[in-house]
Amino acid sequence: MSFRAAHRCIWSWTNYGAHRTPEVKLWLKKHPRFVVHFVPTRSSWLNLIERWFDELIKKRIRRGSFLDVGDLIAAIEEFLAAWNEKPNRSSGKPQSNPSSPN
Repeated sequence: MSFRAAHRCIWSWTNYGAHRTPEVKLWLKKHPRFVVHFVPTRSSWLNLIERWFDELIKKRIRRGSFLDVGDLIAAIEEFLAAWNEKPNRSSGKPQSNPSSPN
């Protein structure tokens, strides 16, 4: 992946100790265009977001072929539309209430 020097690259990292070693801090200091945001501790709700992006990558982006950014955006929007059509990802059917008598 390449970026023009004028652009910042923003990373989102966990609070894992290895991300805060002196070597990493020194590297980041030498490369100021790389900006790191650490996710809050005890933020398990972010796991759902990570899982969703994993689905997007595996099912639509990983083996895709995109001629330009517009093609990539169209692929993501297509994935979003299909995702939003199915409330239950495993079967494609709305989930029923197990306590319901029907």
